[in-house]
Parts: sequence; C-alpha cells; structure tokens
Amino acid sequence: MPGAPHRPLIIGVTGGMASGKSTLARMMCGHGILHSDADRIVHHLLRTDAAVQAEIGAAFPATATAQGINRGALAEHIARHPATLAVLEAILHPRVRAEEEARIAHARRNRLRAVVLDVPLLFETDTDALCDVVLAVHAPLSHRRRRAFARTGMTEEKWQRLLDRQLPDAVRNHAADIVIPATLGKAAMRRRVAALMQQWGLQ
Repeated sequence: MPGAPHRPLIIGVTGGMASGKSTLARMMCGHGILHSDADRIVHHLLRTDAAVQAEIGAAFPATATAQGINRGALAEHIARHPATLAVLEAILHPRVRAEEEARIAHARRNRLRAVVLDVPLLFETDTDALCDVVLAVHAPLSHRRRRAFARTGMTEEKWQRLLDRQLPDAVRNHAADIVIPATLGKAAMRRRVAALMQQWGLQ
C-alpha cells in the first residue's frame, strides 16, 4: 500500500551460553541488515550511561569509581550475593529493551531489510515479542562447557550461575521457530543461514 511504513524483518537469535549464538547472528548480518547484540549494549551502558552508572552505584556502592562502574567488582559482588542479580537485571533489562526498540525504529526509518536481535535471554526477557522469527542455536552441554571454560575468567561457580539464568535447552528449542545445531560446523551453518536468508527474501 503506498505510504505504508517500511517493516524490516525482525530475527531473534538465542542459545545457551557458549553455543555459538553470536557466530550465527553475525553470519546473517551485512548490507541492510542490522546486528543488535544485547551483551554489547550492556557493556556500552556500563561504560557510558551516567544514569545507569548512578543507579548501579547506588545499589552496589563498592562497584562505583570515579571512572564509572568497576565491572570486575560488580561480577564479584554478584558471585558472592547471587540474589542481588535480580536488582542489576531490573536496572539493565528495561534499558536494553529500549535500545533494541530504538534500533528497530532506526531500521524502519532507514528502510533496512532486517534487524538481528542477538539476545542470550531472549525468551527470559520476553524479547521474542519483538521478533517475527526466532532461531535457537543448540549445542550439547558438554560442548558448551568446553567452549566456556576456554574463556578467560570462567570458573565453576560462574558457569553454574550463568547456566541457571537461562531456560533449559529443551524449553528454549521448543519455543523457537527454528533450531540450528551448532555441531554442524561453521560451513554447514553458513549454508543453512544462506538458505533461510533466501527463503526470507534477504539475499
């Protein structure tokens, strides 16, 4: 219909920790397709948003410095007091959601073809409500654990804490529209992504 607003395809990508979710999300992005990474948004807020820094500093005084929030001290506090994670999420999640909605609006105004919302806690934060289609990347727990412990700073306590925040794999996979096994390997994942992009008219 002439004059109708442009509506980019909103693709949600999620998966268990260290499943290869962001690798798949990046495979989708390119000309006219915006990649919105929830983890990067959080890091940006902690570094640059004075209101976020003030609110977190008030809730977690030991983490506040003249330069902003000490992320190491914040992670340490959450590790010692897991119940306070809910306080942090109550500060961050609404702002991440607002940024995601702003990026979708930007894509609409600029007539981009799609937005890829790369969100570890996509279903847990109801971000699927923004999406036209949701992909879940699946990898066996042993595979994910091996990848996670190859990262600097991973500990048994942190692994379990992060794991506990996410839905069980079976629940996530059932809720997703499409499940892509990470164990296919990158070449096979690229072929699967290319087929989906063609199906959606994005290639």
